[in-house]
Amino acid sequence: MLLTLPWFLAVFAGRVDLEDGSPRYKPALYDGVVTEKLTQSGIASFLTTGVGVGAAVRNNSKFMVFTALIYFIIQVPASLYQVSSEAGIAGKEGPYALGGGFVAFIALVYYLYLQVAGSQRDNQQVIDKRIAAIKSGVITLRGAMAGAIQHVRAKHTEQAGPAQPFNADTELAATMSKVLSPFFSYYDANNNKTLDKMELRIVLRDLQENLSSEEFEDLWSRSDTDGSNAIDFNEFVRMMLKLCEGQKAFRTSSARKSTVTTMPARMSMLGRDFINASSNPVLGFEGKDEDGDDEEEEETVPEDLADLSPEQQQLRVKFRAAWMMAFGVALIMLFSDPAVNVMDELGKRTGISSFYISFVLAPIASNGSELYGALNYAQRQTQKSMTISLSTLIGAACMNNTYCLGIFLIMIYISRLTWTFTAETLSIVAVELMVAIISQRRVHRLIDGCMVLVLYPASLAFVYILEKCLHID
Repeated sequence: MLLTLPWFLAVFAGRVDLEDGSPRYKPALYDGVVTEKLTQSGIASFLTTGVGVGAAVRNNSKFMVFTALIYFIIQVPASLYQVSSEAGIAGKEGPYALGGGFVAFIALVYYLYLQVAGSQRDNQQVIDKRIAAIKSGVITLRGAMAGAIQHVRAKHTEQAGPAQPFNADTELAATMSKVLSPFFSYYDANNNKTLDKMELRIVLRDLQENLSSEEFEDLWSRSDTDGSNAIDFNEFVRMMLKLCEGQKAFRTSSARKSTVTTMPARMSMLGRDFINASSNPVLGFEGKDEDGDDEEEEETVPEDLADLSPEQQQLRVKFRAAWMMAFGVALIMLFSDPAVNVMDELGKRTGISSFYISFVLAPIASNGSELYGALNYAQRQTQKSMTISLSTLIGAACMNNTYCLGIFLIMIYISRLTWTFTAETLSIVAVELMVAIISQRRVHRLIDGCMVLVLYPASLAFVYILEKCLHID
């Protein structure tokens, strides 16, 4: 249920029209009328509407299948011992349960590491693309940074407060430092951590910033405040930030004409459409990344964080996350046992197996946040939000396969219980494998979401057949 129903709802809520098999995430103009992202309806929409997802969904789904294999650490020996009808099955399964628990926790740590590393890698890829675009002559430094500057300034302006200018300058300086660092280091010929006039001229030339002699002298005089005839890296960053914000973002027309013949080849190399240098906060020009990702979205910062510096914001967010998780754990400890008793009693009074009741109700109670989050992100109707939406669901499945399973296996070892969940195990692994196969597609049509939804009742029927007809428990 955790994967199937929320997956369908996310695809249904986030779907847009498909054009030539690709989702149309930008409103189109037909006969002077702007159309919405979603115009198709009826039976045909099952094939003509859908969503696009990034590589994160495909990669995370592969790891989900890997974590699902942990079930077999206990399932295989449990099946063998039941077949052989050996006495003391619980004692024989104990070591496997303990080993499976440790493997589950190791997989959990590795999964968390992958998420953190992936986030850092994505941020670095943005910086690398800016640097590559500048080096190849596709765009100037001002062009590469224009969208980011506009994005940051707008964000901090909307969240009015006395510290906003400071916060914006700090955030922009950090981004600019990452872009300029390789240029500064390369042209610091004498390795004295400063640039003289000649070195700065060369840097500006390779940043595609062709300034006149008067412009250069004015820029230098405003940057070399101590009169040392050299500027350090911090001064260099502040100088280039002033240059980017104080002058237009594109090269002069004469400079652009000199590269017009090589521009298509360079754009092909980068895989970008050089359309509008101020429309994308990531690179400063419009287009799709290697996964076909769409435009950047405005970030909303809570009011109580808006007046803090980025470092203070991070600290406050981490503290908030810690106490919210602690509060959540306390609620689980308080209500989990009563909830289990209620579902067990409900099964006794209705004559329905407590497994089927818990199979329906437990995921709603324990994973309600993932269901709400996935649906909320999907409704934004962008590829980025859909990637986050489906990755959230896959992440929840990975947590169940690692953290939850690990605790369960440790409890089996400590309490000397037997593993009698063969049907359930096969059902979980089969569903996750099918979802992983479907998730390898870059475009998910509405009918694909329906296929995932069908897996939910199919899994219940599968468990029923194994237990009631084949007597496999």
